[in-house]
Amino acid sequence: NLSIRKGLINNKLNLTVGMNDVFYTLKSRNTVNYLNMQSSTFTSFDSQRFKVNLMYNFGKIKVQQRKTKSNEEESKRLGR
Repeated sequence: NLSIRKGLINNKLNLTVGMNDVFYTLKSRNTVNYLNMQSSTFTSFDSQRFKVNLMYNFGKIKVQQRKTKSNEEESKRLGR
């Protein structure tokens, strides 16, 4: 798998472009020998995917600050 991420507009806009199974290596080969019978299978999957993700951050509050505030409220509620 391969992906590239680029931050734009003061890192508020993130663009990610990626591809799964770049070299098309997700393949399976099986051979079974049972009671003088031989069976072989070869399977290849449609596993190559191209992905584009665009994400924009609207707020100014950091996630860590929200978690800290939530933990303080829980501590007060429990009487600690």
